[in-house]
Amino acid sequence: MGGSGKTQVCLRYAETFQSSYWGVFWIDASTVANAEASYTYLAQQSGAGSTWMAGKYWLSQCVRPWLLILDNADDPQLDLTTYIPPGSNGHIIVTTRLHDFRTYATVRHIKFDKMETEEAIDLLLRAAYPDDQDATTDLGQRSIAKDVASELGHLAIALNHAGATIRRKIYTLERYLRSYLGKRHRLLNSKSISQDEINVIATWEIPFRRIETTHSPEYRDAADLMHIFAFLHFESIPETLFHKHWTTVHPQRTDPDEIPALLRVGSCSFEETDARFRRAIRVLSGYSIIDHDATMGTCSLHPVVHEWAQSRISDDQKMVFWLKCTLHLLSCCASSELMQSDPKSRMTILSHIDSCSDLIAKRALSIFQTRRGADQAETFACLYEANGSWQKALALLKIIARFRLKELGQWNEDYLRTQRSISRCYWNLFEVKSALDIQVDILRSRWYLRPSLLDWRHVLRPRHLSYCIALDDLTQTLWLIGLRDKSRQTGQRAVQCLSRKLDENDPRLWNAMFNLGRTLRHLVDLDTAHNLLSRVVRKRKVQFGLDDPDTLMARNELGMSFWARRQRLDIAERLVANVLKARRSVLGRDHAYTL
Repeated sequence: MGGSGKTQVCLRYAETFQSSYWGVFWIDASTVANAEASYTYLAQQSGAGSTWMAGKYWLSQCVRPWLLILDNADDPQLDLTTYIPPGSNGHIIVTTRLHDFRTYATVRHIKFDKMETEEAIDLLLRAAYPDDQDATTDLGQRSIAKDVASELGHLAIALNHAGATIRRKIYTLERYLRSYLGKRHRLLNSKSISQDEINVIATWEIPFRRIETTHSPEYRDAADLMHIFAFLHFESIPETLFHKHWTTVHPQRTDPDEIPALLRVGSCSFEETDARFRRAIRVLSGYSIIDHDATMGTCSLHPVVHEWAQSRISDDQKMVFWLKCTLHLLSCCASSELMQSDPKSRMTILSHIDSCSDLIAKRALSIFQTRRGADQAETFACLYEANGSWQKALALLKIIARFRLKELGQWNEDYLRTQRSISRCYWNLFEVKSALDIQVDILRSRWYLRPSLLDWRHVLRPRHLSYCIALDDLTQTLWLIGLRDKSRQTGQRAVQCLSRKLDENDPRLWNAMFNLGRTLRHLVDLDTAHNLLSRVVRKRKVQFGLDDPDTLMARNELGMSFWARRQRLDIAERLVANVLKARRSVLGRDHAYTL
């Protein structure tokens, strides 16, 4: 299909045949990142998981008839087959400007041209004057509308938004054309935007300029909010993103010059700040620049609006400022204290972190290569890691590691912590040699970096805390690669030393006991292994809860311990089955630990 009005055409088609389908699903196929983000959102809403593959798999398993619309598939490098669910229970519409994509059609393809002149005039006047039937037949009005429609290229989306602008009395029909031509002339200087896109974008530029030039708090907040929305993912921006920021940020740690007034936490109560936020939302939605779903508590932007909002921040310094504001907002919400107990909240912000990270990589910006930026990136990496997105976590951690090594040196605690996180990602990705090499380097560093002179009393067998934790990390890697005897030796040393250093309720001690217990089970020291694993499960259930990922790991291993001992196989089966059910719910069906 061709032309910028294709989305509206598909919408009419979907509405016409709505009764024929159980559900109609939209995937933004303009880029790989957007397609995966759309499927990820579908997975989250359906409870299928937290990755884009989970969303695609869920749709393929739906037995009731569905309609899938792969919208704006205009990238010739996109492998469209990757985003087509298998199965025969649904129909798929692809909207694209690329004629070569006709090869994907299994039934037929339809080419849509721009609207006819009279049809375009009717659409514009109906949108501008929905309650005035005479306006659509008035010859004078139709003459002016004809000129406007011509300048808008007879594009449905542009005509509809122009009508909304006139309906809200921002401009009369007569004045709209003059204002539009001025905004369009300015946009023509951009060589990266197509003619059709300029025709559409200029219709949003008109109301937004009104917002920017109106001197009132809610309009100023609306303009600031739009600059932040420009760097988040355009789909389903949760209001809770801002709520959590206001309730977790510390005013004394925030420089007022570094963030806009709407994000500052001062003497105002949460209710007052939230009311201010909602007034700004009302301004943007009132001008049809964003869609606000009050029931779901989300805001969304049309992809074209999102691209326009980002491209209009042409000054590099301003772009970096607003990108830093957005990262500040996201990092506050991604703090480990908040997110550990709320896995669903964790999923809701991943697509927005993706949006910022992709832009930073695309523009080769050095935002993460500062002390504050590295701290924020580390928070995002932890979030990716907790969600099983280890490749994304690893990519961020490598950037942080390079910066901290250069800035702080190889003996710095922040650098060693980053290296430890990298080794965990390698471990989960089964790149075991890389994980082992890093952990041996860390262990060697810990051998030299002793907290006090007293710790040198045991020269050959150190007992200080950081060294014992490094031993524990090594234990699980040695177990994974099959060096079970060495794993038992390091595991026993780690448990003995940590038992002396830590309280019996310290999770770091339980972790060492778990790793040792798992190794002993594979070495067929079944009674010792079972006792260790039973203790870990009891401790983790009390402190973390029954469905915490670490508790689930221990429960699964305990079930396998029952099985290995050939005792109470009914308990073994129930434990493992319950872990599988919980992991599907908490982590998703396609998470590596579920599989």
